[in-house]
Amino acid sequence: MKNVYLDYNATTPCDESVLQAMLPYFSSEFGNASSVNYEQGWKSDLAIKKSKQQVAQLLKCKLNEIYFTSGATESNNWILQNFFSYNNQNELAHIISSNAEHASVKKILEFGQINNFCEVTFLPVNRYGFINPEDLKKSIKANTKLASFIYLNNELGTLNPVLEIGKICRENKIYFHTDATQAVGKLKIDFSSLPIDALSFSAHKIYGPKGIGALIKKSSNPYLDLKPLFHGGDQQNGLRAGTYNTSSIVGLGQACELAYKKIDDAFMFYSKLNEFFLTELKDCEIQFIHNGLNNENYFPSTLNLTFLNLDLPSVIPNLAVSQGSACSTQKTEYSYVLEAIGLTEQQAKNTLRFSFGRLTTKEDLQNCCEILKKYKV
Repeated sequence: MKNVYLDYNATTPCDESVLQAMLPYFSSEFGNASSVNYEQGWKSDLAIKKSKQQVAQLLKCKLNEIYFTSGATESNNWILQNFFSYNNQNELAHIISSNAEHASVKKILEFGQINNFCEVTFLPVNRYGFINPEDLKKSIKANTKLASFIYLNNELGTLNPVLEIGKICRENKIYFHTDATQAVGKLKIDFSSLPIDALSFSAHKIYGPKGIGALIKKSSNPYLDLKPLFHGGDQQNGLRAGTYNTSSIVGLGQACELAYKKIDDAFMFYSKLNEFFLTELKDCEIQFIHNGLNNENYFPSTLNLTFLNLDLPSVIPNLAVSQGSACSTQKTEYSYVLEAIGLTEQQAKNTLRFSFGRLTTKEDLQNCCEILKKYKV
């Protein structure tokens, strides 16, 4: 049986055009972008400026709002820790999030709360996996400084009501951060007009290299004061010191340009794959519950299915899908996101997340169904 890869929410392959754009910056174009008094440095500096333009084109943000990081985990940690130990009349900053966030948001907030660096409220999500904006309104306090909610849920494909959340934050003078890792490249995002103050994403989710991403931070209306992450140099306005990772930054930019060219067709492409796969499963008499399905708040590149007549092993040969908690390693943990939407531990054991990518074919989906049929009971 041919190996089938359906875990594009975990990572995507580096596109050939991205790789080709990066290669010179490992060898012939090796200059340090901070060394701007000679040609090799100029070329690297120009390459980084081009990458910023490519990011800005995709996300409709300003060039001075882009901060390159090692990825969304760093970006999320940076913005959230920015509000730790906020001293206002001896009160810690209050941060509002949800119980269905990515681990890089959930765990740093839990760390901050346990160590008395901040006060946190984790809002519940409904059975579809997104918050009720009314719950956000009710949880706001005098010391609330930040709200952080995922844009597109990595396990369910569920969209949070970002516009409504942002409006509530604006009305109450609260900053709004979103982890948009799964949304970037799939949904059109206009950072300039959305009531979002900070946005995180990673290149390796959009056919770029691993180890590079960005934090996009509003430069005005309102201005978010960001504390330096690293000290030692004046790179990135002195907020993230260190030699620019030029090759990876170039790869991020090229991946963003590629996403920009393809974004108009993304929803229809994934909708067709989604519909085809569900039909194939039904034709194979495989019974399932579709978790997180809500037509108004759902993007079809992700399918989270609890199977009713399959007995699934912990590892399924020839099939790359997410089992247990997405992004966990070396051990199987039952997803707290599935728990948040009401699934039992037994249901979670028989739940798989399928995530499609640009390279997914109908043949892949047919082969996946043939693999799953072996576990029917």
